[in-house]
Amino acid sequence: MVSPEWQPVAISLMLTSGLVAAIGGPQVFIMAKDALAPIPLAGAYVALAVVILVGMVPLALVRIPRAPAAGRVAGAKRFASLAVLRRGPVRRAIGIAAISQGVMIFMMIPTPLAMLGCGFTEAVAGDVIRWHVVAMFAPSFVTGFLIKWFGKERIAVAGLVILAIAAVGAAAGLSSAHFYGSLILLGVGWNFGFIGATSMLATAVTDGEKAAVQGLNDTLIALVSTICAFAAGLVVTGFGWAVVAIVSMLIVLPAIAVLMLGKAEPATV
Repeated sequence: MVSPEWQPVAISLMLTSGLVAAIGGPQVFIMAKDALAPIPLAGAYVALAVVILVGMVPLALVRIPRAPAAGRVAGAKRFASLAVLRRGPVRRAIGIAAISQGVMIFMMIPTPLAMLGCGFTEAVAGDVIRWHVVAMFAPSFVTGFLIKWFGKERIAVAGLVILAIAAVGAAAGLSSAHFYGSLILLGVGWNFGFIGATSMLATAVTDGEKAAVQGLNDTLIALVSTICAFAAGLVVTGFGWAVVAIVSMLIVLPAIAVLMLGKAEPATV
């Protein structure tokens, strides 16, 4: 629906909804959770249903034109869309998005466990996660414009570099400043890497390929996220928080090298 030059901005602004949810969601829960007492939390679920129904109203007004390749031929060759993975720009875009999401999950999920193990209270651990979530979505107000000014690849590289710095900070110490700093950087790095990669993917495929490739992209990202979620618990309980940070660095640094080496290849089809 958006012209190519404004796609990064549209993608970026869409992700600001996560910031709205991070701030407004808990307030809706607090206000509604006892509305149907004595049934515990039932009011919160009713409030969630109301929010979803309200969200359907503007969605129902959107008119999206059919993709030019839609039809019987495209349906018969739906599995042929996997061939796009042979193209370097597509592989890099999906890889960067998956790594950004995976490393973010890998470090975020065990953070409360690590902090409680270091003697911090649940309130402090929760506050660290809260600021991490804000850092994930707050940059979205400007990330799209940064992509327009500096380019998709540079912002994606910046995101991966920030993720690496976050891992270094996490490995450097176990104070509250280390946890706050590394998790905030982790959120910003995810934002730049994920939005940059999504914008790269949008320009690396044709209109007829976009639907199938987007589905494949989301599936691979979800798979990587699931693996990292399970692995994070095993690593932090078996080896400790520092190893979680070191493994994150070992994932991100090769990705930066691969992206830099592949910049010479055309990004569009």
